[in-house]
Amino acid sequence: MSESGSGKKTAYLWYVLLVLLTILSLAGAYKTLFFSADIDEAYALSQAQRLLGGDRLLLEMWEPHQFSALLYAPLVWVFELIAGPEGKGLVLMLRGTGLVIQAALAILLYRSLAKEKRSCSALLSAFLYFNFTPKHIQSPEFCGMFFWALTALLLLLRPSSVDDGEKREEKPDEKKAGVLYGILTGLCMSVMVLCYPTALMVFICVFFLLWKKDRKQALTFVATCGVLAVCVLAWMATRGSLATAFSNLPNMLGDSSHKQSLWETLIWHGSNLFAMLRIPAALLVISLSGKAVLDKDGSKKGLFWGVTYLCFGLIMIKQFHGISGKVYYDFLPVLAQLSLLAAVWLFVFGHENVKDGEERRYLKQAWILSLLCLICMMSLSNLPADYSMGIWLPFLLMFFCSAASEFAPADFSIKGKAMDKRVAGAGLLFLVLVLSLQIFAVRLFLVRFSGNQRRNIFEEYYQVNHGPIAGIRLGGDDWQHYDDILHAYVEGISEEDKVLYVGASLYFYSLLRSDQIATGNTISTPVYDEQLLEYYRQFPERLPTALVLDGGYVADYASFMDKEPFASFVSEHFDMENGQTFGSLVVYHAYR
Repeated sequence: MSESGSGKKTAYLWYVLLVLLTILSLAGAYKTLFFSADIDEAYALSQAQRLLGGDRLLLEMWEPHQFSALLYAPLVWVFELIAGPEGKGLVLMLRGTGLVIQAALAILLYRSLAKEKRSCSALLSAFLYFNFTPKHIQSPEFCGMFFWALTALLLLLRPSSVDDGEKREEKPDEKKAGVLYGILTGLCMSVMVLCYPTALMVFICVFFLLWKKDRKQALTFVATCGVLAVCVLAWMATRGSLATAFSNLPNMLGDSSHKQSLWETLIWHGSNLFAMLRIPAALLVISLSGKAVLDKDGSKKGLFWGVTYLCFGLIMIKQFHGISGKVYYDFLPVLAQLSLLAAVWLFVFGHENVKDGEERRYLKQAWILSLLCLICMMSLSNLPADYSMGIWLPFLLMFFCSAASEFAPADFSIKGKAMDKRVAGAGLLFLVLVLSLQIFAVRLFLVRFSGNQRRNIFEEYYQVNHGPIAGIRLGGDDWQHYDDILHAYVEGISEEDKVLYVGASLYFYSLLRSDQIATGNTISTPVYDEQLLEYYRQFPERLPTALVLDGGYVADYASFMDKEPFASFVSEHFDMENGQTFGSLVVYHAYR
C-alpha cells in the first residue's frame, strides 16, 4: 500500500474511533453525573462544609483526609454563595467540575502520547482515561484528586525525562520552560500531599529525578512546595495555635477506623496482593521459563510476548464475566496484574527498540512513582488493597502506547510484519481491547451504591429533589434511606442540637451546620471508642444533645451498644427509652 493510502486508512480509522468513543463517553458521563450517591463522596463533601462553617484543621476536625478539603472547599463556597446555603444540587456541580478536569487531563494525555498527527492508540488511551475513576466517584475528593495530580505529574515529568546524552547550551526559552515545569510539578505534588500526607515519600523521589535532569527545575519544584506549605501553615496559625493543632496529629493519623499496627497492615495488604497476583505471576514464570529454554537466541521474543498478552487477556475475561453480578471494584485487580506484566517487560526483558533509551527510562520512572503512590494510598486506607489499584491506570496507558509502537508502528496495523511481531501485535491488541471493554462496561453499566450493593444501570431509580444531591437518581434502598435522613433531620433535630450520628452517613452531615456536628471525624467508616471521648474532653461544647442511630449501619444494635466505652457514654447522657423513629433511623435526645 502506498504511503498516502496508508495515511488515509489511518485517518479514517482515527475518525471512526473518535465518533464511537465519543458516543460511549457521553453516555458514560451522563450515567456518572446523574445516577447513584455514595458515602465516600458524602464524606469528602462534609469535610469541605465543616471547613467553611468554621471548624479548624487538626483542632475541631480529626478526619484523616481533612487537608484535601482545602482544594475543593472554594468550589462549595462559590456554589453556596450563588445557590444558597442549603446547597441544593451541590453534588451535581462537583461532579460536573470533576468531569471537566478529567476531560482536560485526557486531552493533555492524548497530546503527550500522540507521536503522529492522528494516533489511534493515543486516542484510545485518552478516552479510557476519561472513562475511568479510581473509586467510581466523579466528584473532586481525596482519592480522585490524587489520581488527577499523579496523571499531571507524570505528564510533566515526561519532557524532563528526555536525555539525549549531549551537552549543549540551554536557550532562554528552555530555561523559562524549565522553571514553569518546576512550578507546575510543585503544584501537582502539593495536591498529592494534601490528599495523602504519606505522599511525602513521592516528593523525595520526584526531587531526585528532577535534580538528575535539571537542578534549577528541582529547586523550583521544592520552592513551590515550600511556599504552598508556608501559606497553609500561616492560614492555620490565624485560626488557632499551631502547637495545639499539631499535637492532634496522632488523632488524625491514628484514626480508629484506620488504626492497625505496621505488621498487621503488611499482612493484610500482602495477603490481598498475593490473591490478586498469584495466577498472573505463575503465568509469567511459566512463559518466561519457556522462552529461556526454547528461544535462547531471542529470535522468537515477540511470539512469547504475544502468547503472554493473550493469556493475560483471557484471565481478565474470566475474572470479569457475568457483569450483572459485579461491583465496580471487582475490575481493579486487573490493573495490578497488568502493572506486574509491565514491570517484567521494562525491568527484566524489554525489547530491542527501546532498550535503555529515553522512553524506557521514563516508563521505569513512571512505574516506580506509581508504586510509591500505591503504597501511600494503602498506608492511609482501611479498605482492601483492591480499592487502591486504580492508581496504576495513567502509567499503564502510557506503557501500552509504547508497546504498540514497538510491535505495531502503524498503530495496531500489524499487516505485513514478520510473523514474530505479528503475533505479539495481535496479542497486545487483544489485551488492550479486553481492557477497553472492561473500562467501558464499568463506566456504562455498573453503579456504586452505599454498602457496595451489587447494582447496575438497568434497575429502578428515583430522583432526589431535596438537599445537596437534588437532581440525582438513587436506587430504591438508597432513595428510601436518604428520605429517612431528611425526615429525621427536619422532624427530629432542632437548630440547637449537637448531633452524634452513628452510621455511614449518606449526606446526613451535609445537612447540619458545622457547629452541630458532635464528632471530630465524619469519615464514612466510623468507629466509636475512646478517641470519641477524647474529642469531648478537648471540646466539651461539642458534647451531643441528640443521638441518631442508623439501622443500615449495624445489623445487631443490641451487641453494638454494649461495647465499652461507648455503651457507658450513651447510657449516661441519653434517654434511650424514648426515641423517635424515621424509617431505619432512630433519634434519641439527651436527658434534660
